Amino acid sequence: MSAFVRNTWYIAAWSHEIAGKPLHRKICDDHVALYRTATGIVKAIGAVCPHRGANLAEGDVIGESLRCPYHGWKFGGDGQCEDIPSQPDSLAIQKNACVPAYPIREQQGIVWIWPGQQSMPDKEPPAYDLLDQPDKYGVVFSQPATLRAHFINVVENAFDESHLCFIHQRTLGMKTPLVPRQIISKDADGQGVTARWDPETPWGHDVFAFKGEFQPKRNWLDQITSLALFASGRKFPDWRKRRWKFRMGGVVTYHEFTEESEPTMLVFGGATPVDAENTIFFTAFASPAVKSWIGKLAMSRFGPMLNEEDRMGTEGLLLKADALKHPVSVIADRPAVAFRRLYLNALCAEGGDAHGTNNAAKPKLTEVS
Repeated sequence: MSAFVRNTWYIAAWSHEIAGKPLHRKICDDHVALYRTATGIVKAIGAVCPHRGANLAEGDVIGESLRCPYHGWKFGGDGQCEDIPSQPDSLAIQKNACVPAYPIREQQGIVWIWPGQQSMPDKEPPAYDLLDQPDKYGVVFSQPATLRAHFINVVENAFDESHLCFIHQRTLGMKTPLVPRQIISKDADGQGVTARWDPETPWGHDVFAFKGEFQPKRNWLDQITSLALFASGRKFPDWRKRRWKFRMGGVVTYHEFTEESEPTMLVFGGATPVDAENTIFFTAFASPAVKSWIGKLAMSRFGPMLNEEDRMGTEGLLLKADALKHPVSVIADRPAVAFRRLYLNALCAEGGDAHGTNNAAKPKLTEVS
């Protein structure tokens, strides 16, 4: 049974990662070779040559095809072998001389992959307006980080606010570990959930104290972005309007808005499962502040710092996803519970479960109030 939802879009790479040399990625337990053809189109095929198992990602791009580095077999973007140098052209190439081919979409600097081997895409990958407005928003793509942690743990970590005080003391940490009550809503298409702070929360009011004037805020990121926004004459974010969102395919985004609902920042995080033990995490930032030199400098340093803190948490502190059969959840875990329910229900619908075993069952998650 599969340990991951396959019929969805995951991030395979940033666009700039796929240039002249093919790129090898392991995604949902599949070895994948990503390459850019002579006409500039990104293709993704299985990286294991069916002949003797050579890594096709170590080969060369020949026009629209990829040549195996070991025996020179050439494979098209459809995964079918097109040429075998060791035999004459008069001999037919066997039909089973092929590798899987994966649907790819390239947009907004992101290369998306559909790892579902028994189905074709029935939807398009998500798009984000802030990544398409370079005149208003600068964008910084951080180096992808491979974490020795299960996909569910990595996504939940990206959604979790109650660990900020403890794991992200240098970057995102609030002055208080108290998390305001949150409002959770499910997207109309059933492919995502959104979490926002409830302005009527009976606790955690101090996190709403920022009124928009320039002043030192709660963490390193706030101080730098506030300074950059102040220098550029931009309006400051209204904390009551901040949003966290999970979309199928492992994308967790954080939005900040002004009081007039104008976006001031997008923090984009994408978790792509490698296997049951590892996950690739992609991080990008888009903000008016990033257009300035101080904003670019801040984000270029902030991304690696944030990833290292998350690495410390997910690798060093969290046990495997199956270590807890029945995790105890509290009210601050509402976003995590909503994510798990959405993802595990989709996984069960495909006949798999979170640990790759044969006893897939519909998840039972305790409601929190």
